[in-house]
Amino acid sequence: MKLSSRLLLLFCLPLLAACLAGAPPPDPAAALRHAERGQGLIAAKDYRGAAAEFARAQDLAPDEAGYALTHADLREGLGEVDAARAAYRQGLATIASDDPLRPTLTWRLALLELFHRNAPGAAARLGKGLAGDSFEAIDLDGALRLGRGDTAGAIQRFRQAEPLAADPAQAAFALYHASLGYWRQVDDRETFRTLLEAITQASARGLIRDIEAHFKVISPQQ
Repeated sequence: MKLSSRLLLLFCLPLLAACLAGAPPPDPAAALRHAERGQGLIAAKDYRGAAAEFARAQDLAPDEAGYALTHADLREGLGEVDAARAAYRQGLATIASDDPLRPTLTWRLALLELFHRNAPGAAARLGKGLAGDSFEAIDLDGALRLGRGDTAGAIQRFRQAEPLAADPAQAAFALYHASLGYWRQVDDRETFRTLLEAITQASARGLIRDIEAHFKVISPQQ
């Protein structure tokens, strides 16, 4: 076989494999159009339609971690745990190993495994891929401690994590998790203080859904 033929074959093989697997070939421009439509649907509060648009964007630009994160978060907000898990896993499998959003995707998947699939082992394994002094690692460690019944230790970790957050929206996760801990300690004042702070700062659809569910549980005790 001539060298030119070999090079052509090597170029075509990935595209052929993608077609056989049912995945569309990468098309960043089309992915961007779907993402823009998805953002418009989010603004209109059509989260199901937005999730469908970001699913297409993720398929068409598998190396774009932002599409994976938004798609997975929208699925979480809709209560579609399996679809959210698949979106996180797909993202982690296709983005670059040094992508800045890899820790966020890993941490969010670990929280999903822990809180919504009752799989602390899977969450702990994912946590091994996080830098030990990062917000994501410390918050996840607190969540794992909470699951083991070490409530005081968990709250301490959430307090450590909060000031390390990249922005208020990320800090909202630590505040919500702290509220879960204070509720277990029957500390109504801190339960509601941290939860209300989380409410004002949260933007992730999955977190907002969790906060709303937690508030319904604890509000009769107010």
